[in-house]
Amino acid sequence: MNYTKIYTAVLKVYQDCDIHSFPFSCEDVISHYGYRLISYRQAAEQRKELYDICMLCSQDAFLDKNNHMILYNPHALSNRPRFSLMHELGHIILEHQGEDDEQEKEANMFAGMLLAPPMAVHYSRLREPDRISSAFEISYDAACCALNQYYRWYEYVLASKMSSQDKQMYRHFYDEEAKCFVWTRHTCNICHSTILNSPLKTCPSCPSKVYVSYTPTYIPSKNMLHTVQNHTLRRAEQRWLYDV
Repeated sequence: MNYTKIYTAVLKVYQDCDIHSFPFSCEDVISHYGYRLISYRQAAEQRKELYDICMLCSQDAFLDKNNHMILYNPHALSNRPRFSLMHELGHIILEHQGEDDEQEKEANMFAGMLLAPPMAVHYSRLREPDRISSAFEISYDAACCALNQYYRWYEYVLASKMSSQDKQMYRHFYDEEAKCFVWTRHTCNICHSTILNSPLKTCPSCPSKVYVSYTPTYIPSKNMLHTVQNHTLRRAEQRWLYDV
């Protein structure tokens, strides 16, 4: 599997669709690339034979390139439809032809990286699958995969340094005003201020228009794969970004 090709494709989607935080609208991304979304129920009502084909192929989603449609089951549990939609988008972006196991693996990796990339997981400071699932709006299983992928990525960058794709990723999600990598952005339910880098829906106070949370939202477990001090992480980050 060509990791660099998939990572490059993910970055292209972020740029094409102006994605600068997580979670994002999968429906908007699909629409950007000229595809229509149709639920399985709609397919059953409009074209029973198409619905039968969908169910025969997958109970989650079905890609119809000829008619620029993605049919899907919106009632699947635990945010699974989001992964299914991005999986089908992966087939489109990666220009897959036909069907084989390797292409399915590539589409799965594409969807996982697009919805919860390792660098975003790193800066989220979330290290529990259920919290990653909630923050990135992915299923628990997808969150477990995202966490495993994060640990592999983290081990690589600590041993080496950031790749050119990593640096591009960092620059794309770096907020000049807040002076930090932004992994999530939403509006406070109470004061309507912008909250950055916090899974919380309300800010603790309203001293300014932008609230940036740097407080860790987890307690590292004893069996965590990598336990390093803050200054070590900072040195590593400088090496990744600036080759120093």
